[in-house]
Amino acid sequence: MLKGFKEHKWHEQPKAREWLDIETAPKDGTVVDIFRGDWKERCTNMRRVDLGNGNVFYEPVESGPCCVRDATHWMPIPADPD
Repeated sequence: MLKGFKEHKWHEQPKAREWLDIETAPKDGTVVDIFRGDWKERCTNMRRVDLGNGNVFYEPVESGPCCVRDATHWMPIPADPD
């Protein structure tokens, strides 16, 4: 066996990012990925829009569906590779 192989666990897969409940999503305009549970659809690079009185939806930063009101989960966008 190669020295250091087992200690560094290079053979293990990295943990995948996890989906979080939409209620915990940032409310400051941070761009995130969202998931629409009923549609089993992932929408990327979305921003939360709150018009008040419970009128909340997610809109794409550049292109995609015009708005999403039924998001069930969200995930932060990973940093760009170095």
